[in-house]
Amino acid sequence: MLMLGMLCALVGSSTWLTVATAIGLPVSTTHCIVGGVIGMGIATVGAEGISWSWEKKGVVQIVASWVIAPAIAGAFAAIIFLITKHGVLRRRDPLKWGFVMVPVYFGITSGILTMLIVWKGVRIHTLGGSVVLTSRDYRPPPSTSMTGTWAKSAARSSGFPAVSSP
Repeated sequence: MLMLGMLCALVGSSTWLTVATAIGLPVSTTHCIVGGVIGMGIATVGAEGISWSWEKKGVVQIVASWVIAPAIAGAFAAIIFLITKHGVLRRRDPLKWGFVMVPVYFGITSGILTMLIVWKGVRIHTLGGSVVLTSRDYRPPPSTSMTGTWAKSAARSSGFPAVSSP
């Protein structure tokens, strides 16, 4: 039943995206699929069956992220622009300072991405004899043959510790 409901949410969302795009409306795929899943949930269990609250990690958190994430991204963009404006564009030789700042920006970006991987972690699984890398939070569905344990041979060859996962 869940699979059929998700298929209906996907078809409904993609239909609306196609129609809205054809007539020139600005649309968001994320908003559409969230709305489709909420609509499927309401049709299946009713509005009282949907988790709306903040405490239960409900729909309010998704809607809040649509406001909070662009605000944070805008703040970071403004900071980066001001650094570039005053550190590169308003300097005597902007080309030279542009070449100086490129490695700085690249280093900051690489550091952020590296820390994200370190903090979130990588889990190594075996799936049908192949090595699969997933995030530490990923839990494979019970229907797959992915066991959820670390692949000892892949862990040895990659330098990751070979420990069992919960």
